Amino acid sequence: MSEAAPPVHTYTWIKKSGAVEMKSGKENTLTFSKIRSEDSGEYLCRAANRIGQQNSSAVSVKVLYHPKNTTVKSSASGEITAGNPVTLTCMSEADPPVHTYTWIKKSGAVELKSGKDNTLTFSQISSEDSGEYLCRAANRIGKQDSPAVSVQVLYAPQNTTVLFSESGVIVKGTSVTLTCSSDANPPVESYTWFKVNESTAVGSGQQYSITNISSEDGGQYYCEARNKYGAENSTTVSITVTSWQSPLSTAVITVSVCGAVGLLCLVFLMSKKCKKNATQTREDRNTRDYDGARTPVIIIDPPGNIAEGSRVTLTCSSDANPPVESYTWFKVNESTAVGSGQQYSITNISSEDGGQYYCEARNKYGAENSTTVSITVTSWQSPLSTAVITVSVCGAVGLLCLVFLMR
Repeated sequence: MSEAAPPVHTYTWIKKSGAVEMKSGKENTLTFSKIRSEDSGEYLCRAANRIGQQNSSAVSVKVLYHPKNTTVKSSASGEITAGNPVTLTCMSEADPPVHTYTWIKKSGAVELKSGKDNTLTFSQISSEDSGEYLCRAANRIGKQDSPAVSVQVLYAPQNTTVLFSESGVIVKGTSVTLTCSSDANPPVESYTWFKVNESTAVGSGQQYSITNISSEDGGQYYCEARNKYGAENSTTVSITVTSWQSPLSTAVITVSVCGAVGLLCLVFLMSKKCKKNATQTREDRNTRDYDGARTPVIIIDPPGNIAEGSRVTLTCSSDANPPVESYTWFKVNESTAVGSGQQYSITNISSEDGGQYYCEARNKYGAENSTTVSITVTSWQSPLSTAVITVSVCGAVGLLCLVFLMR
């Protein structure tokens, strides 16, 4: 507003910071339809007529706004290796200033800390700290999340273990395969196999197989997993090789001998008709005897048919860079996952647990499913125990027969 004679014919609006001329004309107002933080500053108007001009005193315009341009910066330049300190710093523009910084780890949406401190510090960063992080800056006007920053921790192999393709005692002449599994970033570059008390390595590669195994192959084995940041040895596993005859086959031979003695005895006690019937029965029995990561890999322990009431463990192994963040287990024809983690165990197994299973290995770049593996649960009685019962019954019959012969 200005007094003048003749009246003011031109109003000019000026922003003092930078002496920016905003508008000029007969209109004596300056309107901001949607004022922004950038509009904060001092403004004056210049009134002019043909006699002269005059500037108004400046007025201050302060625009309050929620945090903007929120970003996270890392103290680490380049590779982040396990065991070193790392600090993340949150920066944001706001008026009034930010009063609360909240740090969030995206995997699982875990809130790590919240307060006036705009830093998140790892005194000794570890593999478990790998992931994506963001900060949330807030003032009384509003809040803003920063873009996520990725923290990839590089570390030497860890949790190195050996898995068996066969469990228990290994029969001479058969085959066995050992598989080395390890967590590392970058992934394991080399696997080496050793036998305790031998001076040199016995093999290399993630799997080590022994075919046509002999007693000399028995002993304790372990693997070494190595990448550019170091190496780790697994615990030892024992291979026991046996050449003894199966108890089942021994029992079957005993049944046969015992049966022969019983039949001889029955020859003296029974009529020709009984003998014919016994012979027919034996022929019928004989006839019945004749009627009788990279795609993930799953290892079943123990392999083969699983006896009802026992335990089975499935292990999912997959190579990935960055390493696998999550393993999920599925059963074919079921709509939801049945488990998570690198291993999935079923205790006190029942027939309902039988079926086809597969695992999904996932990291930030994608996921891959393994091929399916089948679990077959059996409830039949052990052939060995059946044979032992048969031996006992047969023996009792033979003794009774001998009593009649000796009378």
